[in-house]
Amino acid sequence: MWLRKLGKPWTQDDVFNASGLDPSLGPGTLVVPSSVVVSDSVSFGCDSAWRERLLVRLDPEIRPVTGPMLHAEKVIASPRHKSKLHDRFGVMAVDME
Repeated sequence: MWLRKLGKPWTQDDVFNASGLDPSLGPGTLVVPSSVVVSDSVSFGCDSAWRERLLVRLDPEIRPVTGPMLHAEKVIASPRHKSKLHDRFGVMAVDME
């Protein structure tokens, strides 16, 4: 898949992997975050204009989801822990990079 970034093609190396927390997301789902949650009291909104420019450039067959994403400092491996994080923060996925 190729996306356009500042006039240059993006490759898979430019796309970050995250772990799905929302049980309705299937493997390989493209999540385009609307915000990044860092803790109970800290979150950052993502640039909505940039997000919209990205979404309109995607192949029509790609059906991304948008919503909040959690940032974690350590690996979240346990399905039970992932479920608790989804319930606590209402996030779709967790970025552990």
